[in-house]
Amino acid sequence: VMKANVTLQGDGEGRTVLLLGDAANVTVIQNVAADAPADIVVSNLTIDGNGTNQTSTVDGISFSSAVRPVARNVTFQNISRRGVFVEKSDYARVTGNRFTNIGTSNSLNSAAVWFSGSSYFFIDHNLITTVGGPGDTVFGFGIGTFPITSPPAPSQYGHIENNTITGTLGIAIAASSSQHTVFANNVIRSEHRIPQDRFI
Repeated sequence: VMKANVTLQGDGEGRTVLLLGDAANVTVIQNVAADAPADIVVSNLTIDGNGTNQTSTVDGISFSSAVRPVARNVTFQNISRRGVFVEKSDYARVTGNRFTNIGTSNSLNSAAVWFSGSSYFFIDHNLITTVGGPGDTVFGFGIGTFPITSPPAPSQYGHIENNTITGTLGIAIAASSSQHTVFANNVIRSEHRIPQDRFI
């Protein structure tokens, strides 16, 4: 559990590895929302969610009600739902990360990066490959900014730039709650098709 003004810095991706134990069924790194912590940083390590050995969906990192949280230069792999989930956390940045084999459970709202109710954010310079399990055609997004709270809270005034997304659907936004977001220089290569009766 991360506290305010704490940096968790590894010795490099592939050198420092946090591996989730079998059937642990918990988010690997998270903060306590009630603490409303500021300036949390996770960097320079690998998070392996051990997705095939979990019995429920888990996230790699979850930032909730935080201010200025950062995930930087992290490799996320084998995670059953979302690599990074950011909820009600303004000024967040997700930058320079690698995501592979994310959303292995084919669950709703699986994504490499998912923001909900968080504004003034940056999602940039990430490499995202293979989100969604076998046969998944709709729920595996590279980047999502859909609200999943009720009533919906917007994710706005963001920047989604210089990301490369392959082998999955690209970027999913809720137009009514993702205003004033800049998209620039993203490369998306996907052969997925969304069935007409399965739009979110």
